[in-house]
Amino acid sequence: MLTTARLVLDMLFLFLDMNHIGYIPDIASVWYAETGDMCFGKNKLMARRILGLFAVFTEEGSVRAEIHFTYKPLLSEGLPAWCREALDPFLKQKVREKWATSTICLYRSSVTRFCRFLADERITSFTQIDAEILKKFNLADVHSTPEGKNAYNVRIRKFLFYLAEDGFVDNYCLGNALPCVSAPSTGIVKI
Repeated sequence: MLTTARLVLDMLFLFLDMNHIGYIPDIASVWYAETGDMCFGKNKLMARRILGLFAVFTEEGSVRAEIHFTYKPLLSEGLPAWCREALDPFLKQKVREKWATSTICLYRSSVTRFCRFLADERITSFTQIDAEILKKFNLADVHSTPEGKNAYNVRIRKFLFYLAEDGFVDNYCLGNALPCVSAPSTGIVKI
């Protein structure tokens, strides 16, 4: 990895020096997008990670190898603007509340699925949501277990309460239209 890191950073420096430009992470990512396959071959993914680690190093002054980078756009980024106007602040609120990163990802996933359904139903504003739409969503949103269905509904319900608190919808009780599915459980009886 050290050999690849030296090669990648040397090539990046040569590119920047030849074009008389300073280092900016965005320029490095554009450079990688244009030359990654041609220059690095089988090591192209390692080269991309090295560029990410170098960007962190220039910001923080230390190499943090535990960081994982995401390169695919999130599904939530493809939502309509009216959905993003509510989803982004909702997720930021969860960050301020110090929820775990994995929990915030689960919130993003649940609400993105809900918003994607709304967009597919040609809804253009949260004010158009009613109990009938929520019922239709709940029937269309298939999960393999009742626990999974409950988990999604709980997160979407919290999002609906957030929408009511921030004035996106008028009905504060709208979240109560999502049902709670009873999960059957079996256990060993001790005598």
